[in-house]
Amino acid sequence: MADKTNIWIWNGTIWVRANADSSGNLRTEENHVGIAPDRKTATGLVNSGETRLHWIVVNPSAGSSNLELTDAVAGGAAVQIDLFHTTRESGQHNFIPPALFSTGLWIETLINYTSVVFGYD
Repeated sequence: MADKTNIWIWNGTIWVRANADSSGNLRTEENHVGIAPDRKTATGLVNSGETRLHWIVVNPSAGSSNLELTDAVAGGAAVQIDLFHTTRESGQHNFIPPALFSTGLWIETLINYTSVVFGYD
């Protein structure tokens, strides 16, 4: 097993992947674009191609809110992740390990949400 742990560092604009070795030294990984928050307010494409979803921040506009995500670049695919909130409370959902989407990340259903912010790479 390698002597390192993957961690994320905020550089003021985006989250970038870094490594910490056993002595505590931090180094960012070369050629990694990082995680930039991506806010969406309607159904449709979040990202095309392979996507690793690390977290979602939800902002419901009312109770009984529903979010469905598919591994696709167009509507109609099978739901991979669904979130249902009975109250109007914002929250963050973390995926450890990241949720993997091979084709793309598509919002199939978005009911009673003001916005959803995705953290992916």
